[in-house]
Amino acid sequence: MCYYALHKLNKLPREILTLDIKERAFVYAAIDKKIKAEMEARKEADRKAKKAKGRRRRR
Repeated sequence: MCYYALHKLNKLPREILTLDIKERAFVYAAIDKKIKAEMEARKEADRKAKKAKGRRRRR
């Protein structure tokens, strides 16, 4: 989680770790939701690319 906060949110890990427990839980839940959405989008893009690749004509 701290890696994501550092690289994607530009927040230092200590900024996240110094938050109140409820605020930290919210940040972790939001990061988790964002990561899952990115994974789904990546899977969908791969699926579309694979489908488009299968439509090419063979010579």
